Amino acid sequence: MTASDAAAYRHVNHFEEDFRDVVHRYTNGGRLVLFVDDLDRCTEDAAITVLDSLKLFLGEASCVFVLAMDQQVITEAAGRKAGSDEPDLVRGQQYLEKLIHFPYHLPGVPFEALYRQLQTKIRPPELAGSGELWELIQSAFGANPRRVRRFINGLNLTAATLELQQPPSVRRLLHAGVLLALRMLYPSFFLVLQEDPAIWFRFDEAEARKTQLGGRDETVAQENPGVRKLLADVSAHRAGFDFPPPPNEQEIRLLTEILTVTGGLPAAPEEQS
Repeated sequence: MTASDAAAYRHVNHFEEDFRDVVHRYTNGGRLVLFVDDLDRCTEDAAITVLDSLKLFLGEASCVFVLAMDQQVITEAAGRKAGSDEPDLVRGQQYLEKLIHFPYHLPGVPFEALYRQLQTKIRPPELAGSGELWELIQSAFGANPRRVRRFINGLNLTAATLELQQPPSVRRLLHAGVLLALRMLYPSFFLVLQEDPAIWFRFDEAEARKTQLGGRDETVAQENPGVRKLLADVSAHRAGFDFPPPPNEQEIRLLTEILTVTGGLPAAPEEQS
């Protein structure tokens, strides 16, 4: 063992004791509370490395770790520690049970609560109470606060950009909202729409007539699962709502050009599920 290797070994060997002393001095004998958020957004290897570090090196320090994560995702990651393709969920659950002493499961956010909280955040006043807009939001994003806020921010910026020319109609704003949702959730379909604006009309007609898509449209639908349902949910043919029919090609080209600037980044893959 070289001198540098020996020094590194001594450092690791004494880290737990040194960290405990630092925490004791910093808190004057109290506890240090650390929040670790979005652990499930790390790669599986990185997430497990973090958890192993907490377990191995920080056990003696007077610390409380609050871990915010999707338990199912981390259970699967822990269940794959052995290197198998299929996770051992029992082993993964046992791993978390040994590490987490007080699990607390946050309830889901009802969409109605999200509506009450965010309704006033929509800048175009004529859209704030639109049943069609909120049906679009629920269909596209469910009750995910982060995604809904991102959508509303993008829609507000798009509306402000459109107002530079003239105040946009509710019809145009709803079209912009649908296109923004498509850009966020299905960026590859959004690119197809830019090249072939009439595809929206063809999807809408197929839904109205309850017929199958043909040729390239069927391929596009298969490559973008969920697009046809979203467009069906915001179709002018849907009973109980007053959605506008698909915009013409010129309108789609204008709105997609604006949304390329104002629409932000597409949602990450895990957010689209």
